[in-house]
Amino acid sequence: MDLLWINSETVVNVNDLNERVKNSNANIICLAVSKVWQHFSTQAITDQLTYFDAIHAGLAVGGEKLFEELSAVSLNWNFLSPDKNTDNYSWKASEHFFVFKKDVFDKIGCFNNVFSLTASIAEFSYRILRNGGLVKYSSDFCEILSGCSQLKTSCDDVIKFAAIHLSTAHARLIQFYFLLKLKIVFPSLRNFRLKENSVNLNGIILDTPIRSVSQYTAIIPTILRYDYIGKCIESLLKQDYPPKEIIVVDQTPDGLRQPNCYEPYIQQGLMRVFYLDEPGQCTARNVAIAEAKTEWLLFFEDDTEAWPGMMRAHKYLMEHSLADVSTGVSLAPWKDESYIPDRNRKYQLSDVLATGNSFMKKQTALAVNGLHPAFDKGPGADDDFGRRLFLNGKLIVLNHKAIQTHHKASVGGMRVHGAWWRISSSSIIGAFPPVTQTFVIRNYYPAKFRLFHLIVFFIQAKKTINFFQYLMMLFLAPLKVYKSLKGSSELIRKFTPECT
Repeated sequence: MDLLWINSETVVNVNDLNERVKNSNANIICLAVSKVWQHFSTQAITDQLTYFDAIHAGLAVGGEKLFEELSAVSLNWNFLSPDKNTDNYSWKASEHFFVFKKDVFDKIGCFNNVFSLTASIAEFSYRILRNGGLVKYSSDFCEILSGCSQLKTSCDDVIKFAAIHLSTAHARLIQFYFLLKLKIVFPSLRNFRLKENSVNLNGIILDTPIRSVSQYTAIIPTILRYDYIGKCIESLLKQDYPPKEIIVVDQTPDGLRQPNCYEPYIQQGLMRVFYLDEPGQCTARNVAIAEAKTEWLLFFEDDTEAWPGMMRAHKYLMEHSLADVSTGVSLAPWKDESYIPDRNRKYQLSDVLATGNSFMKKQTALAVNGLHPAFDKGPGADDDFGRRLFLNGKLIVLNHKAIQTHHKASVGGMRVHGAWWRISSSSIIGAFPPVTQTFVIRNYYPAKFRLFHLIVFFIQAKKTINFFQYLMMLFLAPLKVYKSLKGSSELIRKFTPECT
């Protein structure tokens, strides 16, 4: 493959970079400073581009600071930064080393000149991910780039990025954040999107399998869902790739248990059941992870039914990609595939992980010590699990073909603990945000962003309650936030040493 090196030290601006790339006939473009180019192995990089659409070393030069203010208004884990000393899937690229396929540039559009040079490269990298491509951060250049000046995006860059990739409301919130920091920035929030067609890079899926997926264990935690769990189990056994074993962890109170519903499956050697006297969704799944006898795990829920072909879809993705986790789609009983948004109808780096429909190796789950027990009785366990996997350098892929029906039973499950949604309050004077969500804010984000996370939660809550209830929530906000902070402090003291 032909490769063009562009010395980033000679690039004048974004328009200059675009012209150089456009006028090149090379298949691969390498934008790099000269001292990186001197250590560049063309063969090693081109070999890696078999699997990736772009490779960069942004985190090695302070890339964690790029667009960091996005984390003031969004809990999307892709805006966080994994460890720079290990390879991962961060998109925060820079001009110090950024190699990409020319056809990717042709498909998704050029570097956006509304940004500064560094910001335009990182934003281009983010667009690759949004279009179903795959970007890798390489830690190989950490030592070479040591001593380089640390990266930082401007206030203007961050606001424009939010306007393009989040919403105008998010951009306004970030403007407010900067205003409180005595930084007066009011760029026009017109549509900065490049004129481009919706494309599917298919950079995640490989033409031939690179591994073989073997037998798996289905993990199903349950509480008081006996009217649903039978259909759940049968839907898995009817798959053309059924589980080798099913582990049910039943947390129903002793006097209400119905062990007879499991007996036929136990007799067939298909199921093992464990009972917990103290309910906890994370503890239950961790018990099953430890007990699983197979290499692969399916995380499933007791009030769901797998569509035909769901497991075949999980298996195909894991065999034809570098994915560490395949996370599927849940639809209400009355919905079909047409309800999956167009933007999600492709394999892509995910910002969610469904513990009710996800597939991974046992060792992947154990790499982050399973699910965090702080979320045993509160919302956000799946988000925290995915967050820690992402920060551990794992590739989590949204699998739009692995579909299940989710009945969202009105009894049992997390309803026992009074937990429904991450943006809802358990009662009029109950903690808000939910204690586990404040735990996330305090565990993963700097203190300077906490006020804005709280603001976002209260804004989002408006979607779930009526106008009078919302006024009451705002009136009682000091009490609700106090309770949430107090509860999260208790979780931090109790659990933080266990899962990092």
